[in-house]
Amino acid sequence: MSNTPMNLGAKAMSQPNLVRGQSVEINMRAIGDATKNGVIMIENFKHQDDWVSNSERSRCHICTKPFGAFRRKHHCRVCGEVICSSCTLKKQVMLPMVGQTEARVCVTCILVYCKPMQSQSSNHFEGSMMSPAAYSLPSNGSSSRDGRATTRSDFSRHNNTQLHSPDVMGSDVDPSTYFTSQLDASSFEYSLDYDWEHPWPKPPVPADESHRLDVLRSFDILGTPQEDVFDIICDLVSKSLNCPIAGVSFIDHDRQWYKASVGLIQDEIPRNVSFCAHILYTKQSIVVPDTTLDKRFERNPLVTGRAGIRFYAAAPIISPATGFVLGTVFVFDNHPRPRDQVDMATLEKLA
Repeated sequence: MSNTPMNLGAKAMSQPNLVRGQSVEINMRAIGDATKNGVIMIENFKHQDDWVSNSERSRCHICTKPFGAFRRKHHCRVCGEVICSSCTLKKQVMLPMVGQTEARVCVTCILVYCKPMQSQSSNHFEGSMMSPAAYSLPSNGSSSRDGRATTRSDFSRHNNTQLHSPDVMGSDVDPSTYFTSQLDASSFEYSLDYDWEHPWPKPPVPADESHRLDVLRSFDILGTPQEDVFDIICDLVSKSLNCPIAGVSFIDHDRQWYKASVGLIQDEIPRNVSFCAHILYTKQSIVVPDTTLDKRFERNPLVTGRAGIRFYAAAPIISPATGFVLGTVFVFDNHPRPRDQVDMATLEKLA
């Protein structure tokens, strides 16, 4: 993967330049800090018989680095995946029949399942899985960025609403099954509107868009400074899906703004060229193996311009209290790839 940040610009219209620098290494101390007061709460460990076999993984499932004499294979006790020691932490795990015990857990499960040890409050992101099943966002107000520093507790405090998912603790169901099926690139159930000045179709707008925007702005996330936890999520997504470009984004009325990104130069692009704007309408994850074969994107300047985006996948970030899609976690690549080689489970968990 190239570490050179990409400018998504193109000549035709205010072409995206996406900003936010180069890929950061997975910062294990930052993950530890983000969850140091937390405990993993699950019904039971993954039974050893259900672990992913060592023979099935030649690379770490998270960072994708190859195993060898100096990089040994380990199993996450929560999901059963094969990972390297750099992608795990020893965490306190609460089991209903056993109580609290220490176990090796991968960073993905830490981000998904970690619960605050203090009483649950709106000053924390809750880490349980959320179903993107039928969610979208509201709209209102200006999209101007005021540069005001806002903490995560500020972000999650408003209206006692948090960006987290419904609690699936105590369930044997694989968290990835809580997500709606991904939209196939060749099958989408809405008509395309070409009635404007550009050669690509308009991104569809949700019927309740004004309310969606209201909810988005109530979180006070737009324009806030970079934060380690979002950068770590980007790096995990980029490495897990082996894509040079990844981002955590929130979609305002006229722009897609990047809270964090890997491989991009700008911090926002116009909404009318945004691939992710389609997810506001569908409320589903999406995989597009080859953008040049998809009617929604084949004439988009991100595809036809110098950015040359050929592969795209994204999962929605949803407000569980309202069901609104606030943004996305997404990846891009300059080369098409087979659909069956896309690890959407990781993308959806991190979203």
